[in-house]
Order: sequence, then structure tokens, then C-alpha cells
Amino acid sequence: MDRTPILCLQSGGDHFDYVQTVELDIPNWVHYDPVPEDQAEKFFKGFSKKISGNLTNLFQVDEFIIATYTKGISEDVLATMNRQDPDFGFERRKKDPHLAAVFDQDFNQVAVDLPFPKASDYPMVVNKQGELVVSKDGNLSDTEDEGMILYKLKLVKK
Repeated sequence: MDRTPILCLQSGGDHFDYVQTVELDIPNWVHYDPVPEDQAEKFFKGFSKKISGNLTNLFQVDEFIIATYTKGISEDVLATMNRQDPDFGFERRKKDPHLAAVFDQDFNQVAVDLPFPKASDYPMVVNKQGELVVSKDGNLSDTEDEGMILYKLKLVKK
């Protein structure tokens, strides 16, 4: 598995204090390749060949912390895609969907790669009932609906 760090901070009034670094164990995470600051052009050249994974949010839900993320698209897969195609953005989102990892209050990872509905969009919010609420993107769906569709997702232990 690939390890992706999350820096945890706590509020100190008018500033943040470092608490700990937590690592997500995410299989097949696509990293960006860091380069020296004075060689930024190398970063963009390498970065254009793949799409790196992205931690998109952290949510407190009951006694759990949910991290939402995308894994990215590898160089091999991105090479098969046509960036000039008007549907590239939707194809990209289909190949790099949002997933979730779950942590307990001490940031021990208890689950990873939990899928959201195939046609779910971003951003997501948590309501007062502890449900993740996300809208449906009809462009990612195989079915058409009238009006806006919202998914209300509840974290359940199996």
C-alpha cells in the first residue's frame, strides 16, 4: 500500500499547533514526483503525464473521521485517454472517482477505498444526522432523472 501523510493541527486561538502526522494506507495511490524548487519546469513536465491522487476532505461523523480522496490516474492509463476530447473531464472523473477512508478518533485507519455512488459529485457535506450528502451528476450516470438528486449516505459497521 502507498502511504499518504495528513498533517493534523489543532486550533490555538489565533494559530494552529502541530499535533501529529497521520498516514493513509491507500493501494494504488498515484503520487506526484517532487523536484528541487529551482527546477520547477521538471515538476510540470512529469506532472503532465499523470494525475496525482488528492485528499479532498476530512469529516467528523459520530465517533469516526472520514477522509474523502481520489487515487489519481497513472501514466499508463492517462496515456490511453484523449485530453482533446470534449468528454475528457467526465472520463477522467469516471476513472478517478471519490473514495473514502475511515479512522477512529485516534486516527487509526479502520477502512479504506469505500466507494461512493458511481454518479456522485463533489463537494460533499455532513448533515446533523451524521449522513454524508452529495449530489448526483447526471453526466456520470447511466440513467436520467428530473431535477436534482441528492444521495444521503450513512456510515454503517458490518
